[in-house]
Parts: sequence; C-alpha cells; structure tokens
Amino acid sequence: IAVTNNYQQADTGTKMIHLGKNTKSTIISKGISAGHSHNSYRGLVKVNAKAENARNFSQCDSLLMGDLCGAHTFPY
Repeated sequence: IAVTNNYQQADTGTKMIHLGKNTKSTIISKGISAGHSHNSYRGLVKVNAKAENARNFSQCDSLLMGDLCGAHTFPY
C-alpha cells in the first residue's frame, strides 16, 4: 500500500518473471492519494518461452481522497 498526502509523489512497481512450466502469480497493488499528491504504479509480467501454461492475475486499486490528487498506472 502506498499512501501519499499534501504534495508527495510515490512511484511504485512490480516485476514478475515466469521461468518454469505451470507457474502462477498474483500481484495486488493499492494506493491512497490525498491533497495534491500523486501515486504512480508500473507493472511488468514477463513469461519465458519455456514457461508453458503460466498464469498471472494483476490488480491495481486506487483511492482518491479529493479532486486535486491523482493516480496513474503504466505498463512497464
């Protein structure tokens, strides 16, 4: 969980690399922004050529507390 307030900025992210067969991963990111603050999240899921049947679930949730803050999600 990334929490920002006033004029803070948070830049968070994850990398998940599947190397083997039948691998599974779950990524859950949460951010809370208030005041004039901003949260940014960058996520990467990479599947190796030999990672047959690899599965991933990614989720990015943001709570904006006010109309002057922001949340941004980018692919890696």
